[in-house]
Amino acid sequence: NLKTWYRRNKQNLTPKNRRGITTLLNSMMQFASVNRATTAAVTDTNLKAYWKFNEGSTDVINQSQGAADLGAAADLQVTGATFSQAGPPFTNVLFDGVDDFAKAGTSVAQWNYQHSTTATFSVIFWMKVGTIATSKMLQDVGPYGETSAGFFILQAATGALRVEIQNNAGSNIVTLTTTNNYLPDATTWYYYAITYDQGAGSNNLSVRRNDANLEQATKTANTPTNGDSTRALFIGRAAATSTNFLHHYRAEQSMWSA
Repeated sequence: NLKTWYRRNKQNLTPKNRRGITTLLNSMMQFASVNRATTAAVTDTNLKAYWKFNEGSTDVINQSQGAADLGAAADLQVTGATFSQAGPPFTNVLFDGVDDFAKAGTSVAQWNYQHSTTATFSVIFWMKVGTIATSKMLQDVGPYGETSAGFFILQAATGALRVEIQNNAGSNIVTLTTTNNYLPDATTWYYYAITYDQGAGSNNLSVRRNDANLEQATKTANTPTNGDSTRALFIGRAAATSTNFLHHYRAEQSMWSA
């Protein structure tokens, strides 16, 4: 490595070159120290599912290995979508907005933490919208268009983002419709983070784009539901019907129970 080479050859270097290499070595060691500290601070304790969309074909494997990991039950079975589209420095999947979607297994119980009486969760993903349209689904476990408990994310009118949690009576626990053009365009990748805390006194639901552009909503007086959602998790379409397909690119998504 560079450090060993320097020890062996420093006597043959000019003072100027010795100073330059010493500075470089010090910078590299400082970077390594910071990088180790940053890595050590990361925990996946509450990570339920992590999809990298790097398989190239077939299913998208849940790569979470945390204590809360849902395992293969949260693998995405992909129908029609195209893998490895050009985008950010990671692989992604194109959903065509016509009939492409993904489904996370068959369990109607594994996402209950998102609508229970003690619900806390985060959903984080990269997305580039292919077409700015209305009533197109990012993801859904059944409450959209049904009287059922669950959580969905929808592309609403004029580029707004709508996030909603319902109980099993079909009553809204919380609804957040962002300002217009929160999905700014159909040309750029953006990083979205959605968080919820049922126990908070206000601003229970938060949405951020690119770690900024914060918009929030406070829960209603309606009581959440402990128990199964009506349907399994779908990405790119409504869960109840083969409709509301969203034309978009999706990459590196994580689901957390905190």
